[in-house]
Amino acid sequence: MKMIVRVFYVLLLMVLPSCSGGLQEFGIGSLPKNGFYSNLANEYKGLASYEEDFMAHEDDALHFTAKARKVLKRQDVPPDLPESRNIPDFAVEGLADAYSILMDALETLKIEQNEALLAMAQTRYDCWLAHQEDFPVEGAYLSCKTGFYDALALLNIPEADKVVHSIHFDSGAIALNKEAREAVGKIATRYRDRSHWGIVLKGYTDSKGDKHQNKILSMRRAVAVKNTLG
Repeated sequence: MKMIVRVFYVLLLMVLPSCSGGLQEFGIGSLPKNGFYSNLANEYKGLASYEEDFMAHEDDALHFTAKARKVLKRQDVPPDLPESRNIPDFAVEGLADAYSILMDALETLKIEQNEALLAMAQTRYDCWLAHQEDFPVEGAYLSCKTGFYDALALLNIPEADKVVHSIHFDSGAIALNKEAREAVGKIATRYRDRSHWGIVLKGYTDSKGDKHQNKILSMRRAVAVKNTLG
């Protein structure tokens, strides 16, 4: 009997829980939908005002104002690096992981529907980084962190990444044949460095043979694909 294991991609960030505050606090509904650069400039200007008016952080206000001006000139303005701040040891790994996720999102998910959300995610990350440096004096980093993950959780997956791959097995076989191994290898290569992406495996079989045995066979083949993906 022949069986297919189908591979679906899902972005694990899509299911992160949304905390209170976050997007509502930062006024997501008022963001203009006129391009990534315009959104990013507006977000940095808003962040600069927040730092000056509410946090009394003049240095950070000047820093984010400068970033807004660069964005308006269409200059490349990446998020701040974790090592640019004096971050407490307990927070370094989490911020580094979040930075990797953000950079991957900026590279792979920059489509029209995501422009405002990506701008928000980048500025909330910079805000989180700035205020994590002040721990435990200020708790503002929690709102920034929440806004960062809330924005990522609403991102849309581009159509090009909504892919289903069919992995075919030889009749009655559990091991992957050469063609199947090559197909799985390409999937593994593409997503090897994206720990925040997940792969959903679904096994199917035809109607021939014993249903119970077919179920066992489909599960063992799905496991074989999982093991090959590593």
